[in-house]
Amino acid sequence: MNTKNPAVQMMLDVLHNKGDRTLSVQIAPAVRVSIGEYLGFETGTNLVQEMIGALKQMGFDYVFDTNFGADLTVIEEAFELVERLKKHKLLPMFTTCCPSWYMFVERLYPDLIPYLSTVKSPQAILASLVKTFFSQSINVGKGKMFHAVVAPCAMKKEEAKRQELWVLGDEPNIDLVLTTKEFVELLNELSIDLHNVAKADFDNPLGLSSGAGAIFGTTGGVMEATLRTAYYYYTGKDLEDFELLEVRNSGLKKEGKIDFAGIELNVCTVNSLEEAKPILEEIRATGTCKYQFIEVMNCPLGCIGGVGQWTTDREVLLKRREAIFKYDKEHKYQAAHQNQYIRDLYDKYIGVVGSAKAHELMHTHYTDKSSDKAEEFSCKFPKQE
Repeated sequence: MNTKNPAVQMMLDVLHNKGDRTLSVQIAPAVRVSIGEYLGFETGTNLVQEMIGALKQMGFDYVFDTNFGADLTVIEEAFELVERLKKHKLLPMFTTCCPSWYMFVERLYPDLIPYLSTVKSPQAILASLVKTFFSQSINVGKGKMFHAVVAPCAMKKEEAKRQELWVLGDEPNIDLVLTTKEFVELLNELSIDLHNVAKADFDNPLGLSSGAGAIFGTTGGVMEATLRTAYYYYTGKDLEDFELLEVRNSGLKKEGKIDFAGIELNVCTVNSLEEAKPILEEIRATGTCKYQFIEVMNCPLGCIGGVGQWTTDREVLLKRREAIFKYDKEHKYQAAHQNQYIRDLYDKYIGVVGSAKAHELMHTHYTDKSSDKAEEFSCKFPKQE
């Protein structure tokens, strides 16, 4: 069986030559509400259970939810934000879940690297735990766990190559990334029809997430999820309403103000690297700006518009976005710190939030890459419509 796509061919080869390896995979939040468009479903249909069933049918032993990794990103990033707010240090803090964004800073604004959150993306965090915590729990040795990702963005392939994110030295956390369109190709190659597949659920414990993890799939979601927990860290109580409409952005740039127990927090969500440039230039010139917390995404409406499932149809993007927020509301918990499985993981394996173990598994660093050729990098960004 041959396909022109090298990533799909590699996945087919692994599935057909599994040997004694254990196969695991994680599904990103945006993929489940976008994939149906390519398979005859109504736009915005959430096909997560069908996807899990298909992956099990293919031969994967474990299927995990990238949203669980997003909950962990929230826990660490919210703590980092509150620490910076209390110390009035390195503000504004920028989110770092979009690889196009932080690689952009490394190449063109390396002097502003300290303003980036050090917390890994959900993809990178969950993969770190799969190759350490989970592999150990099922007695799978180094080199025997093959871990794949189904992601909405081709830049997640570049992120998977970054050795700064690896936790086992010379072994990558992620062995293969398939975009949404590549996963559709894989389904077709294996003659698996999501209309008829047996539905299934994520494997525990890395498959049980809060609604906060789900909204990472659209612009403003990372910030909203983080603020839901940061407010708890800062005040010791939950927000009365977890839906922070002030930060939900369906345009290019949106400013908002969040009442943090009497302290006004100025926030900004940005959809496009071009829109981020004036903010970066202001910080470079003055050392500050009027915001304390900023989220930057490169693709239209965030990951739901990722280059692995590209569309120029805004109505399609909005339906995907609506499905993401609906998925959030369906969860038992809407904040990461409420997720009992996250609490158990800290108690049993990680320790306290912000600990040395937490930094080892879930934090990273960025480096000055201004000597890299900018034109080779910028060509990977999608054109904004």
